[in-house]
Amino acid sequence: MKRRVLAAALAVLLVLPLGACGSPAGSGSGGSRSPALSKLALNQPIYPDCPQQPDFADFGDDWEGYDQASTEYYEQLSALRGDGISSDTVQALSNFAGRSTALAIEGMEGQNSIYSPLSLWAALAMLAQCAGGESRQQVLSALGSDGLEELRGQVAQVWQGLYTDDGVSSLLLANSIWLNSSLEGSYVEETLETLARDYYAGAFAVPMGTAQADQAVTDWVSEQTHGLIGGEEPVVETKEYTLALLASSCAALAQAVFSLKERRHAAVPVAGLALAGAWLLFPDAFSLDRWMENVVWPGNLLLGFGLPLLLLLVKKLRGQV
Repeated sequence: MKRRVLAAALAVLLVLPLGACGSPAGSGSGGSRSPALSKLALNQPIYPDCPQQPDFADFGDDWEGYDQASTEYYEQLSALRGDGISSDTVQALSNFAGRSTALAIEGMEGQNSIYSPLSLWAALAMLAQCAGGESRQQVLSALGSDGLEELRGQVAQVWQGLYTDDGVSSLLLANSIWLNSSLEGSYVEETLETLARDYYAGAFAVPMGTAQADQAVTDWVSEQTHGLIGGEEPVVETKEYTLALLASSCAALAQAVFSLKERRHAAVPVAGLALAGAWLLFPDAFSLDRWMENVVWPGNLLLGFGLPLLLLLVKKLRGQV
């Protein structure tokens, strides 16, 4: 069976002179799954259980069972999403993207550069949590947020609204903070717990300014982005005076299986056939207009009267069997 993996990943790193974040704590069930990274972890987020999308092939001819499983899946997914991402949060993200994009890509003309406003927004949100006083207010102002409590609510909406790991596709906004291990003992435990709970951020302690630290961050980015970013070359070069580094990545992974044995796998070939058919039937916009003029009234009659009558007839025939 052929499989094509369609993936898109974006990552952003902020190297910051911070010294007020973190404290050793227990590991959770989210974040890194690498044994090497787990040894460096101070704290790990606990990701919620994502409902698994039912596989039609597992039900055979049991349509009612599949329908019930699908209903339960969407009910559980709705519970995970909560009220969804509010219009105010969407507007705040849109405004931030509009303000930051030009600054982020300034001087990169002619380069093959990618910028993720969402990843930078998430990293700055963690920075606001770590900072205090005027520095915090400056970060909140840059994010267009009125306060830390509002920002935490927005982060929760975005994270829960995007998080997917249902066996068919995955989407994760992964966050982390990397602290200089030379400062171990001076971390703030409450801050680390807040980052893990409200920002789903893992915390790690590494010897900044070493190849070990650079490789650890690179391995984390590679793991979170399914290998699309990170590898042999380090994604960041830390300095021994680096006190903290914030990393955020947004990765989406989906599988398109070119086999019609399962209904959900038919999306790509069906879309391809539809595209080919549209190109053959309507080589230009004028042919589409002419076709629409000829079929609009018959189509309305068919859908408005013919289809309901057909369904009624089928219902009566089934009742007689």
